[in-house]
Amino acid sequence: MSNSNNTTRLMSWNTHSLISRFSLCEYFSKNEFEKVAVSPLDKFISKCRDRLLEFSLVFHKDLYNRLGLGHPDGRKVESLETIGDFIRIFRLNPQTQFHHVRVYRLEELSPGTGHDVSREGPPGHSYIPVEVGAEIPVFEIICAYSDEPDWGMDQNIFSVREYGLANPPFGPVKGMSSQAPFHMGFPHESRLAYWIVPSLGRSLVSTRVRMCLGLSEIAFAQGMDYWGWRFAAWAAHYLQDITCPVHCMPIPVAPKALIVNLMMNPSPTKFFKKCRDLFRNRHGLFEASVCYLMNKSVKQDSDRRLIDVLLFASDGLDANVDSVIRSASETPHNLAPKIIDFLVNLYSYPVVDQPERYVNPEGEFLINGLLEEAITKRPQFYDGFVDSVCKCLEQAGRVTRFVIVTSRRGAQHDSW
Repeated sequence: MSNSNNTTRLMSWNTHSLISRFSLCEYFSKNEFEKVAVSPLDKFISKCRDRLLEFSLVFHKDLYNRLGLGHPDGRKVESLETIGDFIRIFRLNPQTQFHHVRVYRLEELSPGTGHDVSREGPPGHSYIPVEVGAEIPVFEIICAYSDEPDWGMDQNIFSVREYGLANPPFGPVKGMSSQAPFHMGFPHESRLAYWIVPSLGRSLVSTRVRMCLGLSEIAFAQGMDYWGWRFAAWAAHYLQDITCPVHCMPIPVAPKALIVNLMMNPSPTKFFKKCRDLFRNRHGLFEASVCYLMNKSVKQDSDRRLIDVLLFASDGLDANVDSVIRSASETPHNLAPKIIDFLVNLYSYPVVDQPERYVNPEGEFLINGLLEEAITKRPQFYDGFVDSVCKCLEQAGRVTRFVIVTSRRGAQHDSW
């Protein structure tokens, strides 16, 4: 045990880290001693500069076309000398920092470690710094960096004038939720949803996935294996996101309830303004609950359904990114209203249903105590929730192995 004080500290694994760990543990058990040296990003940039500049043109074309924009600079070749240039060319948050870390290993957190409700990335206390040049297992690279796209790299991008991306297709311009177009996609929406918000069809998930896979291929081709695996882990993150029911269905309520609410607010703008917190409450509460339950399963070896389904998830996805997104998101999309209904009934917490009230799962909403009480009082809704979420996590396991296994083989994913 690394620290006897762990029993009083709040420390948890991020959901993406746990999905990657258990989706790949059997695969990497055959390669558990494989390690690569941690390498700085500027070394990767220097070694791969020409290929990165060439690839950036293809990335820009896809990005601006999906947003319905013509690239303002045509085929202008930008300079690529620094990490800042890399961030600008691949349209990341200008404040992005690239930490070198690993997550805690299973044996390093005791069963008594409290649950950390925050989603803070490095240098948060759930990550351990590693030095440049240190040898680190490939498995640990993927477990750590499949969480990295949630550390801010996709936030505030539409507010950067130099990028020329105009307004986001959905979500706010600034703040944590401004990353939504890169982390949410809705290929199975009804005509009603597209009528309310036509821009829902302009998700940028596939654009980011292709960017990450392309960067990974470039890195592996030049012997920069650390960055090859790190970029592949990014791709896994975005595909894992699309298997989350509140990421592939913008309004996760039953169609009948949606129509009733819309009739009471015939203006789409007024409808979303009134119901925004209602949707945010369900989104945040779902993610916080799944993270809590998965951590509890690992730390205390209790009710392992959410973990075990990752170990045995089926494979079989083709190499076309758009097809993978559509296939992997179908079950979560179809189950979303049912899952949210189970969740709301499980908590039976009236504030969640107040459209004018935002319940922050990381603040005033003390999930640690409320969830345990709810499970005891309403076990039927808990079982229904867990069993339904397992079907979504099965898809998360599939897409994670799709990325990592094909990256290892050097397979050519569908090119732009």
